[in-house]
Amino acid sequence: MVPITRLLSLMPHLPFSPERSHRVALSREAFAPGTDDTFINAAVKSALLREPGVGHAGVHVSTSRGVVQLSGFIASREAITRAVKVARVVAGVKAVRNDMRRA
Repeated sequence: MVPITRLLSLMPHLPFSPERSHRVALSREAFAPGTDDTFINAAVKSALLREPGVGHAGVHVSTSRGVVQLSGFIASREAITRAVKVARVVAGVKAVRNDMRRA
């Protein structure tokens, strides 16, 4: 009799094969929210869009190793201050660099 793991290894394209399930688990860990710059960047942009007074104010967000850089031209000093505060509280953000200017 052939062990089931041997049969499953002959069909790697199936979603329940041991090799495939191991690869899928590893890829999920690599892209866990809060650990990847792409997710941090998206979370900061989303938080800024939800913030009244900042929303579509033209804030450009870039993230590298958890450090978020905000740039662009903003209408008021209060909106700049609010954008920095919002970015700081997003999970995974280590620091915020403010490169925004008043328009």
